[in-house]
Amino acid sequence: MIGYSHKLMEKLVERLQTSKHRMIQEECVTSIAVIAGVLEEDFSQYYDGMMPLLKQFVMHATGEKEHRLRGKAFECMSLLGDSVGKEKFLPDAQAAIAEMMKTALEADDVQRDYMKEASERICKVLKRDFAPFLEHVLPGTLKTLVLDTENANGQDNNEAADDDDDDCADVLLGGGKLVKVHSSKFEEISNALQLVHTFCEQTESAFFPYIQPVAQALVPFFSATDSMACLTNSVVWLFRRGLF
Repeated sequence: MIGYSHKLMEKLVERLQTSKHRMIQEECVTSIAVIAGVLEEDFSQYYDGMMPLLKQFVMHATGEKEHRLRGKAFECMSLLGDSVGKEKFLPDAQAAIAEMMKTALEADDVQRDYMKEASERICKVLKRDFAPFLEHVLPGTLKTLVLDTENANGQDNNEAADDDDDDCADVLLGGGKLVKVHSSKFEEISNALQLVHTFCEQTESAFFPYIQPVAQALVPFFSATDSMACLTNSVVWLFRRGLF
């Protein structure tokens, strides 16, 4: 791929700079991200030319129809950072995280997954130097782990919930109450656990100040019903790591 990358990058960057068509911009950023992921450290030669372009998309592509483009820009920024290492990437990583923190995300916002993956990759690049960002990114991640109890139906262990929705599962809460949880919520929780896993593993002892709030968020999973068993395995991993 190295032998073809220069010509490809010339074409992609040219199109990215001249086209005002959102979908073309999205596909150009996606292609550049793929090349960066394949070349890894050999992509570092394109860092100085690409990073300012991506930062422009992150800062200015804020319209509702531009969410995917902005998310892809975050993803591509993190891949560029992976190619050059933390010393060069740190200032741009700070800028990326700052923009993420300014972003108000709806539940179905396509930026959510891109930002999650970018945060995880940035953490792996910066390792312990990611610790200053934890106070900003961790609260939102832990909030995802909370099950909505407002619709708990008040049934005890021997009562079955009546629901024909195949996309929902009954989860037993403290006090013998059942709450219906949509499959998409399970996926959100699983992704959040994976992110906490990465933060803990990569920042090592710098994660220590966050042990208590993380423990408070994770302990309820140990009383999970069968429908939550797959998530409990991720929690057990954190405990086995000696985090608590």
